[in-house]
Amino acid sequence: MFNFLYLSLLFFLSFYSCSKIEPTEFYSNKEILIGPDIFTLFWKQNNSDIIFEAQWKNSKLILFGFKSNNLSDVIVSWINDDNTGHFSDRHFNSRNSSLILDTHTDWLPLDLFKNSNYTVLKFKRPILLSCRKNLSQDLDIKPGLNNLIFSLSDNTTSLIPNLKSKKVKILNNSGHFECFIEKIKEKLDSQSTEFYTNSEELIPGVYKIYWNYTKDDITAEIHCKSCGWVGFGFSPIGGTDKSDVIVYWKNENGVNFTDRHIGDRNVFIDKKQDWFLLNNLLRNNVTIFKFTRK
Repeated sequence: MFNFLYLSLLFFLSFYSCSKIEPTEFYSNKEILIGPDIFTLFWKQNNSDIIFEAQWKNSKLILFGFKSNNLSDVIVSWINDDNTGHFSDRHFNSRNSSLILDTHTDWLPLDLFKNSNYTVLKFKRPILLSCRKNLSQDLDIKPGLNNLIFSLSDNTTSLIPNLKSKKVKILNNSGHFECFIEKIKEKLDSQSTEFYTNSEELIPGVYKIYWNYTKDDITAEIHCKSCGWVGFGFSPIGGTDKSDVIVYWKNENGVNFTDRHIGDRNVFIDKKQDWFLLNNLLRNNVTIFKFTRK
């Protein structure tokens, strides 16, 4: 499950009895998949990737993707009532119509939010995936007409029964496209200052946290390749609003470590400080600071 930050960048305009749907940025292509204004797709490309923006209304869930004779390569997405979002890369075939989660994610979410009556989803994927040995779950996007499949529903069980399809020219040219080769993820090679039973690399090669906890408190140590501010915290609903966070930085004027909270996209310093800095240092260009809280 994926969690997202939400920004409203669209405006609702009335034109006679229909809604004029505006994208959040410039796209060179547009296709109305369910008219007159139920489901609209925008997209643009470079020589390796396509960025899509889907806007739909009157339904909670969306299914969208590409279909060949035997395989459908799709995404499923929705927003819950608590503003947490779901986005998953899936597939199904002619023999099995069940939506199956891919073992590897090639469709990547960029943003997901509500705007007036519409849900807006921005996402991207590589044009070509055929450089991989196993293409049993994925399809290349090819020059000429591609068979798009799509569905809107309020539950996952009726997504496939509601499937629609449309042949659409997705690529603007038939030139050379780069085959997607996944980059090897970097690892942050920075050892903790003491033993911790838990660790997680939150940003590969950049940001890692170690921690221990008891029934009363948690002690953590953050390692980050950064010369600026470093933030960390907890969210009750998956977004930034109502999050309980700390902000750390160190400069020629000293060390800042403050307990803060986020509301209406603003960050406020807490009146009562419940997070406490225990230690900080800079080692091999990695910022390290240790803290505790109840």
